[in-house]
Amino acid sequence: MMLSIEIGMATSHLPLNEILRPVFRARLVLYIFGIAVAVILAMTGGPLIILPMTVGGALLAWWQLRATSVPTAWFFDSLIAVGLADIQETPLGVAIVIGWGAVIGLVDIKRSWVYPAGSGAAAAAATMLAQPPDVPWSAEAVLRVVAVMVIAVFFVIMFRKVGHQLRSNERELRAFFQRVPVALTRTSPDGELIEFNHAVSNLFDNPTIGEQVVRRYADPGQRQEFVDALLRDGIVQNFEASFASRGGDRVEALISANAVHADSGDLRYIETAITDITALRRTESERELLARVIESTSDLVALGNGDGSIQYANAAARAWTKLYVTDDDYTHSAQLLSVDDYDLLQNALQTTGEWSGMLTVEGRNAPRTLSSSFQVLRTGDSYTIASIARDITEEAETQRQLEVLLRALDVLVASISHEIRTPQSVVLGLASELRDRDDEFDSATHDELTALIA
Repeated sequence: MMLSIEIGMATSHLPLNEILRPVFRARLVLYIFGIAVAVILAMTGGPLIILPMTVGGALLAWWQLRATSVPTAWFFDSLIAVGLADIQETPLGVAIVIGWGAVIGLVDIKRSWVYPAGSGAAAAAATMLAQPPDVPWSAEAVLRVVAVMVIAVFFVIMFRKVGHQLRSNERELRAFFQRVPVALTRTSPDGELIEFNHAVSNLFDNPTIGEQVVRRYADPGQRQEFVDALLRDGIVQNFEASFASRGGDRVEALISANAVHADSGDLRYIETAITDITALRRTESERELLARVIESTSDLVALGNGDGSIQYANAAARAWTKLYVTDDDYTHSAQLLSVDDYDLLQNALQTTGEWSGMLTVEGRNAPRTLSSSFQVLRTGDSYTIASIARDITEEAETQRQLEVLLRALDVLVASISHEIRTPQSVVLGLASELRDRDDEFDSATHDELTALIA
C-alpha cells in the first residue's frame, strides 16, 4: 500500500528521479568499487574489456543522479553485470538484471520488453568478445546470458502486472482522497502546500500548489502554535483555528495532523485533516443565546422526561418553586400537581403530544393558578417534554372579584328596573291621556293630571 502511494506521488507531484535517486546513488558507489575491482583484474591478467565497461557505467551512474533514464541504466547494468557474472561465474548479474526488470515493470516504462531483450543480445555479444583467443567460443555461455534475459523479461511482465494493480489501487486511493468530504492537505516542513483534495478547494478560495498555508490563517500566530504542538507531540488532535475563506468569510475549523518523518528522522511533510465547524459554532452560539433568553425570561420554563421527572428549570421556575411550593429542590412534576391534573396531563401528552390550560398547584400557603402549555419534542426514539407556564393567581383572583361585582350589578339593575316599572307605567298612562284627550278635560282636570305626572 505504501508503495502504491509512493508511485502515485511520483506520477502526480514528484519526478521519477527523486524516487529513484537512492538507487542511482547506490549504483554510483557500486561502479566506483567496480573500477577498483576491474583495475585489480586487469593487473592480474583479467579481461581488459571489464575496465572501460565499468568506467563507462560509473560515468553513467553519476549522470543519472541528475537525470533519470531507467532504460539506459538497465542496458548498461545488464551488459556489464551479466557479462561479469558469466566470466566470474557468480549470480551478481542475474540479481541486478532481475532487479532492474522489477523497476521497469513497476514504473510502467513503454515497450519495457525491448530493453531486456536488447541488453541480452548486447550482453551475449560482450560475452563472446570477452572469450580469450585461445579458448574456443562457448555457445553455453551465450545461452546462459540469453536465459538470464528471458527470466528478466518474465519478471518485467510479472512486475508490470503488479505495478498495474498498484497503480489501480493508487488511483482508487486518490479518488477516495478527492471524494472524502473532509479537507485533506499535505504540506512541506516550511509550510508550502504540496497536495490537497477537492474539499480544500470548496473550503478555501483558489488554493494553489506551493503557496504558503500561513496566509490562510486569520491569525498567523495560530499556525506557529499548531506547528510547535505538532513538532513536540508528533500528532495534533482537534486544534481549533480560524481561516479566511471564500468572500472574506471566516471559517472556524478543527485541525488534526500527523508529522511524517524520513528514515533519517527529519520532518518530511505534514498531513492534515481540516473539519469545518463554522455551522456548529454558529449553532452553539445561537443555542447559548437561546439558553440565556430562556434563563432570563419571567415565564416558568421546564424540560422533563416522559416519566414526569424534571431535568431542567429556568431561574424563574426555580425561584417560583422556592417561594410558593417547597424549600427543597423538586425533581418530579407529580410533586407539584394534584393526582387528577397529573393524570389528565399525562393522558393528553401521550394522545396528542400537547396540552394547554389552567393548572392548580397546592402552594405553601394557598393554591396557585398556572396558565400552562406543554409540548412533546421527539428525537428519534426518545422524547422530551417542554413546558412554559405563568403564575396568574392574582389575575385570576381579580377576575373572580370582577365577576362577583358584575353579578351584583346585574342584581342591582334588575331590582331598580322592577322598582321604577310601576310609577313609570302610571306616568306613561297619564301622559297618554293628556296627549290623546286634552280637549276633553277642563282646566281643573288638566292641572290635576299634570300634577300627578310631575
